[in-house]
Amino acid sequence: MCARGGLAIAADDTVYFTDFKSGHLGTLNTTTRAVKLCASPGGGESNPYGITITPDGMVWYSESGVRPNTIVQFDPKTQSLRALTFLPVEESFVHQGQSA
Repeated sequence: MCARGGLAIAADDTVYFTDFKSGHLGTLNTTTRAVKLCASPGGGESNPYGITITPDGMVWYSESGVRPNTIVQFDPKTQSLRALTFLPVEESFVHQGQSA
């Protein structure tokens, strides 16, 4: 499930969200109400934006505050983040209210 603005819900009802201002990926366990924050690979000014969960359970989002922009993969099983740098052009920046 993908939602504009940084919220996605996994099959196990875990809520994943991006915190644009602080540069974090967050998780909310809806059973225990525990919240965890993981620093995005690009740091506090990485401006993570957008989020989706693929059928294999991987969580993906964009870091729009780093150049070049990156796509980040989060593996819920290993709790690991991996940044993939392959958005090399400035025109790749997409933000709320804008289109590609």
